Amino acid sequence: MINLILLPGMDGTGCLFAPFVKSLPNEWASKKVAYPTDVPLEYDKLTNLAFTSLPNSGKYLLVAESFSGPIAINLAAQHPRGLMGVVLICTFVTTPPILRYAPSRLVAKFPFWKVPTRITMPMLFGNSGSPPMRNLLRETLKEVMPAVWRARIEAVANVDVTTELQSIGVPILYIAASRDRIVPSSAGLEIERLAKSVQRVTVDGPHMLLQTKSEECIAQIQNFMKGIGGSV
Repeated sequence: MINLILLPGMDGTGCLFAPFVKSLPNEWASKKVAYPTDVPLEYDKLTNLAFTSLPNSGKYLLVAESFSGPIAINLAAQHPRGLMGVVLICTFVTTPPILRYAPSRLVAKFPFWKVPTRITMPMLFGNSGSPPMRNLLRETLKEVMPAVWRARIEAVANVDVTTELQSIGVPILYIAASRDRIVPSSAGLEIERLAKSVQRVTVDGPHMLLQTKSEECIAQIQNFMKGIGGSV
Protein backbone atom coordinates (compact mmCIF):
# COMPACT_ATOMS: atom_id res chain seq x y z
CA MET A 1 0.00 0.00 0.00
CA ILE A 2 1.25 3.47 -0.96
CA ASN A 3 -0.42 6.39 0.78
CA LEU A 4 -0.12 9.74 -1.01
CA ILE A 5 -0.87 13.13 0.53
CA LEU A 6 -1.52 15.42 -2.44
CA LEU A 7 -0.70 19.14 -2.13
CA PRO A 8 -2.28 21.19 -4.97
CA GLY A 9 -1.09 23.85 -7.37
CA MET A 10 -1.86 27.54 -7.03
CA ASP A 11 -5.64 27.11 -7.29
CA GLY A 12 -5.41 25.22 -4.00
CA THR A 13 -8.67 23.32 -4.50
CA GLY A 14 -7.23 19.92 -5.33
CA CYS A 15 -9.83 19.57 -8.11
CA LEU A 16 -7.17 19.38 -10.81
CA PHE A 17 -5.80 16.17 -9.27
CA ALA A 18 -8.80 14.27 -10.66
CA PRO A 19 -7.04 12.76 -13.74
CA PHE A 20 -4.07 11.67 -11.64
CA VAL A 21 -6.18 10.14 -8.85
CA LYS A 22 -8.27 8.29 -11.43
CA SER A 23 -5.09 6.70 -12.83
CA LEU A 24 -3.72 5.50 -9.48
CA PRO A 25 -3.46 1.72 -8.95
CA ASN A 26 -6.29 0.29 -6.86
CA GLU A 27 -3.94 -0.56 -4.02
CA TRP A 28 -2.80 3.06 -3.66
CA ALA A 29 -4.56 5.46 -1.30
CA SER A 30 -4.59 9.22 -1.70
CA LYS A 31 -5.80 12.26 0.21
CA LYS A 32 -6.14 15.68 -1.37
CA VAL A 33 -5.31 18.70 0.76
CA ALA A 34 -7.34 21.82 -0.06
CA TYR A 35 -6.57 25.42 0.83
CA PRO A 36 -9.22 28.11 1.51
CA THR A 37 -10.63 29.74 -1.62
CA ASP A 38 -11.80 32.85 0.22
CA VAL A 39 -9.09 33.54 2.83
CA PRO A 40 -5.69 34.96 1.73
CA LEU A 41 -2.92 33.01 3.47
CA GLU A 42 0.87 33.12 3.15
CA TYR A 43 3.06 30.05 2.91
CA ASP A 44 3.60 29.68 6.67
CA LYS A 45 -0.12 29.60 7.41
CA LEU A 46 -0.82 27.24 4.50
CA THR A 47 1.89 24.95 5.88
CA ASN A 48 0.19 24.92 9.26
CA LEU A 49 -3.12 24.10 7.61
CA ALA A 50 -1.60 21.28 5.57
CA PHE A 51 0.07 19.86 8.67
CA THR A 52 -3.35 19.16 10.18
CA SER A 53 -4.12 16.92 7.17
CA LEU A 54 -1.15 14.60 7.72
CA PRO A 55 -1.97 11.04 8.87
CA ASN A 56 -1.78 10.29 12.58
CA SER A 57 -0.44 6.81 11.86
CA GLY A 58 1.08 4.80 9.04
CA LYS A 59 3.61 5.74 6.38
CA TYR A 60 3.03 8.11 3.50
CA LEU A 61 4.54 10.24 0.74
CA LEU A 62 4.01 13.96 0.27
CA VAL A 63 3.29 14.75 -3.38
CA ALA A 64 3.45 18.48 -4.08
CA GLU A 65 2.58 20.17 -7.34
CA SER A 66 4.09 23.51 -8.40
CA PHE A 67 2.86 26.14 -5.90
CA SER A 68 2.83 23.61 -3.05
CA GLY A 69 6.48 22.61 -3.34
CA PRO A 70 7.55 25.07 -0.61
CA ILE A 71 4.72 23.80 1.60
CA ALA A 72 5.87 20.20 1.24
CA ILE A 73 9.43 21.27 2.01
CA ASN A 74 8.29 23.18 5.10
CA LEU A 75 6.32 20.14 6.26
CA ALA A 76 9.17 17.69 5.67
CA ALA A 77 11.59 19.98 7.51
CA GLN A 78 9.47 19.39 10.63
CA HIS A 79 10.21 15.65 10.38
CA PRO A 80 6.59 14.50 10.80
CA ARG A 81 6.05 10.92 11.94
CA GLY A 82 5.40 8.44 9.13
CA LEU A 83 6.85 10.52 6.29
CA MET A 84 8.82 8.24 3.95
CA GLY A 85 9.69 10.69 1.21
CA VAL A 86 8.73 13.79 -0.74
CA VAL A 87 7.73 13.95 -4.41
CA LEU A 88 8.07 17.41 -5.93
CA ILE A 89 6.41 18.07 -9.30
CA CYS A 90 7.52 21.04 -11.43
CA THR A 91 8.18 23.24 -8.42
CA PHE A 92 10.77 25.51 -6.82
CA VAL A 93 12.48 26.56 -3.58
CA THR A 94 13.08 30.16 -4.60
CA THR A 95 11.03 32.51 -6.77
CA PRO A 96 10.90 31.23 -10.38
CA PRO A 97 12.10 33.61 -13.11
CA ILE A 98 8.57 34.19 -14.42
CA LEU A 99 7.97 36.29 -11.27
CA ARG A 100 11.51 37.04 -10.10
CA TYR A 101 12.22 39.44 -12.93
CA ALA A 102 8.75 40.97 -13.25
CA PRO A 103 8.13 44.46 -11.81
CA SER A 104 6.69 44.10 -8.30
CA ARG A 105 3.84 46.48 -9.15
CA LEU A 106 2.84 44.28 -12.09
CA VAL A 107 3.01 41.11 -10.00
CA ALA A 108 0.84 42.64 -7.28
CA LYS A 109 -1.89 44.01 -9.54
CA PHE A 110 -1.96 41.90 -12.70
CA PRO A 111 -5.15 39.76 -12.67
CA PHE A 112 -3.60 36.42 -13.66
CA TRP A 113 -6.83 34.62 -12.81
CA LYS A 114 -8.67 36.56 -15.53
CA VAL A 115 -6.39 35.48 -18.35
CA PRO A 116 -8.54 33.54 -20.88
CA THR A 117 -8.14 29.77 -20.85
CA ARG A 118 -7.20 29.88 -24.54
CA ILE A 119 -3.95 31.47 -23.30
CA THR A 120 -3.47 29.63 -20.02
CA MET A 121 -4.20 26.17 -21.43
CA PRO A 122 -1.14 26.09 -23.76
CA MET A 123 1.02 27.52 -20.96
CA LEU A 124 -0.07 24.88 -18.49
CA PHE A 125 -1.08 21.88 -20.60
CA GLY A 126 0.83 22.33 -23.85
CA ASN A 127 -0.85 20.38 -26.63
CA SER A 128 -2.48 17.99 -24.16
CA GLY A 129 -5.34 20.20 -23.02
CA SER A 130 -8.65 18.47 -23.77
CA PRO A 131 -12.06 20.24 -23.73
CA PRO A 132 -13.01 18.52 -20.42
CA MET A 133 -9.75 19.68 -18.86
CA ARG A 134 -10.32 23.20 -20.20
CA ASN A 135 -13.76 23.25 -18.59
CA LEU A 136 -12.37 21.87 -15.32
CA LEU A 137 -9.67 24.55 -15.28
CA ARG A 138 -12.18 27.31 -16.02
CA GLU A 139 -14.54 26.22 -13.26
CA THR A 140 -11.70 25.72 -10.78
CA LEU A 141 -10.30 29.20 -11.38
CA LYS A 142 -13.72 30.70 -10.67
CA GLU A 143 -13.78 29.15 -7.19
CA VAL A 144 -10.81 31.18 -5.93
CA MET A 145 -11.32 34.78 -4.83
CA PRO A 146 -9.09 37.49 -6.38
CA ALA A 147 -7.56 38.40 -3.01
CA VAL A 148 -6.48 34.78 -2.58
CA TRP A 149 -4.85 34.70 -6.01
CA ARG A 150 -2.96 37.89 -5.18
CA ALA A 151 -1.76 36.51 -1.86
CA ARG A 152 -0.50 33.30 -3.46
CA ILE A 153 1.26 35.12 -6.29
CA GLU A 154 2.91 37.40 -3.74
CA ALA A 155 3.94 34.36 -1.69
CA VAL A 156 5.66 32.81 -4.72
CA ALA A 157 7.29 36.16 -5.54
CA ASN A 158 8.95 36.18 -2.11
CA VAL A 159 9.57 32.50 -1.39
CA ASP A 160 12.86 31.04 -0.22
CA VAL A 161 12.84 27.66 1.54
CA THR A 162 16.43 26.66 0.82
CA THR A 163 17.27 26.40 4.52
CA GLU A 164 14.28 24.15 5.14
CA LEU A 165 15.16 22.00 2.13
CA GLN A 166 18.62 21.36 3.49
CA SER A 167 17.22 20.07 6.79
CA ILE A 168 14.99 17.38 5.24
CA GLY A 169 16.05 13.90 6.28
CA VAL A 170 13.93 11.76 3.93
CA PRO A 171 14.56 11.01 0.22
CA ILE A 172 13.20 13.43 -2.36
CA LEU A 173 12.02 12.74 -5.91
CA TYR A 174 11.90 15.75 -8.22
CA ILE A 175 9.90 15.25 -11.43
CA ALA A 176 10.53 17.93 -14.05
CA ALA A 177 8.59 18.53 -17.25
CA SER A 178 10.59 18.68 -20.47
CA ARG A 179 8.28 21.34 -21.92
CA ASP A 180 7.52 23.40 -18.82
CA ARG A 181 6.65 27.02 -19.69
CA ILE A 182 6.15 28.05 -16.06
CA VAL A 183 8.97 26.55 -13.98
CA PRO A 184 12.36 26.17 -15.76
CA SER A 185 14.72 23.21 -15.43
CA SER A 186 17.03 25.36 -13.30
CA ALA A 187 14.52 25.06 -10.43
CA GLY A 188 15.00 21.32 -10.28
CA LEU A 189 18.75 21.64 -10.62
CA GLU A 190 18.77 24.03 -7.67
CA ILE A 191 16.90 21.51 -5.54
CA GLU A 192 19.24 18.72 -6.63
CA ARG A 193 22.23 20.86 -5.64
CA LEU A 194 20.86 21.81 -2.23
CA ALA A 195 19.08 18.68 -1.02
CA LYS A 196 20.80 15.86 0.86
CA SER A 197 19.03 12.99 -0.89
CA VAL A 198 17.30 13.84 -4.16
CA GLN A 199 16.57 11.95 -7.36
CA ARG A 200 15.71 14.20 -10.30
CA VAL A 201 13.96 12.81 -13.37
CA THR A 202 12.39 14.42 -16.44
CA VAL A 203 9.08 13.40 -17.99
CA ASP A 204 8.25 14.52 -21.51
CA GLY A 205 5.33 16.88 -21.09
CA PRO A 206 4.03 20.33 -20.06
CA HIS A 207 3.87 21.97 -16.64
CA MET A 208 0.73 20.10 -15.58
CA LEU A 209 2.40 16.69 -15.60
CA LEU A 210 0.10 14.96 -13.12
CA GLN A 211 -2.87 15.80 -15.34
CA THR A 212 -1.34 15.06 -18.75
CA LYS A 213 1.22 12.35 -17.96
CA SER A 214 -0.37 10.56 -15.03
CA GLU A 215 0.87 7.07 -15.89
CA GLU A 216 4.45 8.24 -16.41
CA CYS A 217 4.46 10.08 -13.08
CA ILE A 218 3.02 7.06 -11.30
CA ALA A 219 5.78 4.90 -12.78
CA GLN A 220 8.41 7.33 -11.50
CA ILE A 221 6.86 7.28 -8.03
CA GLN A 222 6.85 3.47 -8.09
CA ASN A 223 10.55 3.40 -8.98
CA PHE A 224 11.24 5.93 -6.24
CA MET A 225 9.43 3.80 -3.68
CA LYS A 226 11.41 0.72 -4.69
CA GLY A 227 14.62 2.68 -4.28
CA ILE A 228 13.81 3.79 -0.74
CA GLY A 229 12.52 0.41 0.38
CA GLY A 230 8.80 1.11 0.22
CA SER A 231 6.20 -1.40 -0.95
CA VAL A 232 4.64 -0.99 -4.39
